[in-house]
Amino acid sequence: MEDYTKYHFDMEEEMQDANKYPEIMQHKIEHHEFIDKLTLLKRDSKKDNLLLSLKTIDYLKDWTINHILGSDKDFGDYLRNFEGT
Repeated sequence: MEDYTKYHFDMEEEMQDANKYPEIMQHKIEHHEFIDKLTLLKRDSKKDNLLLSLKTIDYLKDWTINHILGSDKDFGDYLRNFEGT
């Protein structure tokens, strides 16, 4: 998951850069914060704690939904308008 996340974020940021997406810095910050959180969750997962596992699942679910329906949707809207002009 960690490798794919980094790959996905790199590709998305390259696309944003190539299309001069004005919100690219905020998007990169969100990606960076997510990777930092993944690193902490990975470290803490070694504690074999059920509550931590549930918190991890909730965090990943919430972040993914909010990021896709928020930032990624905004980028998609930008691309549709950018390509249409």
